[in-house]
Amino acid sequence: MGNGSLHSKGLRFRVADCDEDVVEHLCALIESLFSLPTHRRQAHGSLEVSVDSVPLVLWWETCGFAKKGPHPRHTGKGYQPYIPDAVLFTNSRCVYAAFLHGLFEADGAVANGTPRWSTTHEEFSQEIKTLLLALGYPTTTTFDPSDAWCLHIRNVADNTRFHQEIGFPGQRKNTAIQCEAKQTDQGDYVYLQVDVLSELTPAGSRHHHAVQCSLERHGAIPRRLAEDIYGDTADERVANALRFLYDRVQCNEDGGMQPTYDLSVPANVTYTANSFLSHNTIGLLMDCDTTGVEPDFALVKFKKLAGGGSFKIVNQSVPQALRNLEYTAQQIEEIIIYAQGTLSLENAPHINRQSLQLKGLTAEDMSRIEEALPSAFELRHAFNVRVLGTDVMERLGIPEDECSSPQFDFLSRLGFTIEQVEEANRVICGSMTVEGAPHLKETDLPVFDCANRCGFYGKRFIEPLGHIGMMAAVQPFLSGSISKTINVPNEATVEDIEGLYVESWRMGLKAVAIYRDGSKLSQPLSAKSDEVEDTAEETRPLRRHLPDERQSLTHKFSVGGHEGYMTVGMYEDGSPGEVFLRMSKEGSVISGLMDTIATMTSVALQYGVPLEALVRKFSHMRFEPSGFTNNPQIPIAKSIVDYVFRWMGIKFLEQPDPLTEEDPSLLQDQENGVLPQAPGISHIARRALRGEKLVAQEHLVHSMQSDAPACFECGAIMVRNGTCYRCLNCGATSGCS
Repeated sequence: MGNGSLHSKGLRFRVADCDEDVVEHLCALIESLFSLPTHRRQAHGSLEVSVDSVPLVLWWETCGFAKKGPHPRHTGKGYQPYIPDAVLFTNSRCVYAAFLHGLFEADGAVANGTPRWSTTHEEFSQEIKTLLLALGYPTTTTFDPSDAWCLHIRNVADNTRFHQEIGFPGQRKNTAIQCEAKQTDQGDYVYLQVDVLSELTPAGSRHHHAVQCSLERHGAIPRRLAEDIYGDTADERVANALRFLYDRVQCNEDGGMQPTYDLSVPANVTYTANSFLSHNTIGLLMDCDTTGVEPDFALVKFKKLAGGGSFKIVNQSVPQALRNLEYTAQQIEEIIIYAQGTLSLENAPHINRQSLQLKGLTAEDMSRIEEALPSAFELRHAFNVRVLGTDVMERLGIPEDECSSPQFDFLSRLGFTIEQVEEANRVICGSMTVEGAPHLKETDLPVFDCANRCGFYGKRFIEPLGHIGMMAAVQPFLSGSISKTINVPNEATVEDIEGLYVESWRMGLKAVAIYRDGSKLSQPLSAKSDEVEDTAEETRPLRRHLPDERQSLTHKFSVGGHEGYMTVGMYEDGSPGEVFLRMSKEGSVISGLMDTIATMTSVALQYGVPLEALVRKFSHMRFEPSGFTNNPQIPIAKSIVDYVFRWMGIKFLEQPDPLTEEDPSLLQDQENGVLPQAPGISHIARRALRGEKLVAQEHLVHSMQSDAPACFECGAIMVRNGTCYRCLNCGATSGCS
């Protein structure tokens, strides 16, 4: 990976000529691992160690240790280094440390007592940064004029652990590591409140001047200075601040009940034996609008409670943010009213005290409604039986079963249109977003962006990569992972989420949690009312099962010599609900196909698919086996599927008579009373007459189809019509007819 090369006949390693012990180490390692002799020679101020073995080269490439070329036939410079899968997949701390041990010897050095490593490949530097972070070593990255990306161990206090766990093979670099240093590397600051520092380092204190200068430049104080202040004062607030950075991870095993620290929560948050008190709950109890790295879910949120019910949470930081952006008091008030609403029926469009009084509501009723408005997510949540009571519903003449239905809309019942309710809702309950608010500048909108779109009208939200960027900025200061969720919109795809995980790994995050909006069956926190979704759920198709005991009809048939039995189970009203098909040759392809078609037909009928649609779709399908049948009503079947659905149509549907369609005179005779119509005899007579007509029709069609082609529209066999052909199934023609 570093100062070496792989060629067709062996391996070469190059070492500084002052590191003779590294050369001895390489030779001993090669001889012990591969039992191969090594060769040494002086070359341009360095020592070169080589081993010649074609099998070793092949093994090296097979294991994936060789660099990757830009394309399969690449030669020369430009090969891409990477961490081999053989190393990564071990998930072993010892293997990771051994890999870094050799890597730091090849391209590493010690600067000001701190280990550093450099490469000209940015992507490879990110991989090594992540690998070091997995072992608990935060690093900083710099880009020097030699076009190299340099990684520095961020905390000099970790030098001792680096020396013991990773280190360098050579004595020269190892002795240069400053292992006893307590001062951290540049950029390591501790953040304390200004009033606390003023209290602990008053004027005249030996640390007063250093604290004031550091606060003015960086807004924080160096760790060494914080440790000196703690040594003088033993103040617990300083000790608590010192714990936030570089808590070393001793192991990844379960340590039982231990305190945990997070930049976004107070120090009294603890893991317990039975549960974990999350920072979101603490933020809610402390009336916090955000919790550190976690952005607000939305400016206005609707939270479901575990014990039932819900309440509305409004972000209280918006007015302060507008003041900091130098908006006037009048402008701030108008923006807040736009977002949160007036929360009053006074002067509201369409739905106000005057219009409600005309609908029959009293002043007491409207007072109850206004009391519910501050916690209502939208206007209709304040107009229901829970707020007004059953006595109001009885007074207005609304039945109890209607007002208790989940789909009951009181405002629609009073006669208000959807447009009127929406306009009144925006005035009374607000838009729940500052987008489109009066006076608000377009350039100030990013200040109010949240994890999700705000309300029904909001369009903006923090992109998922923004969440990753926020965590990446904090991760180097934490030894553990971050309790933070990456929010993605409902329309996010699998590829989008895969990309977020890859990007999180590239930016050095130890763990991430991704939540797609609306992916839970019951989402505790939402930025929109989900009652529309509940209504949609009620309209899902329901399966109507047949009773355990039901009437059935069994029919024996034969199509082209293939015999079978069809059993149709029926509902109480005589309509078909299930179909069973059994062919004479069990286990054959035909038997399996018919069983599958019968099952699909049964499921379709039980879910409400009209039998007429199935008959129209599957009748006249042509494939083998086909031929003559033993049913006089269907003398010829184009396939078994054709026979089954045409038979079901004859038995269970009132189909139009094909002969009356062909001969209007028969229809005229029926209207004139020539054909029997009396209820006592019409059923039998019509069935017999229909059977005769169908037989005649089938023979007529057969005689006209002897040389006819298949229909180019539906696939049925066409019939001759003059010099052209016509399809009796769909009406298509092949020419001028």
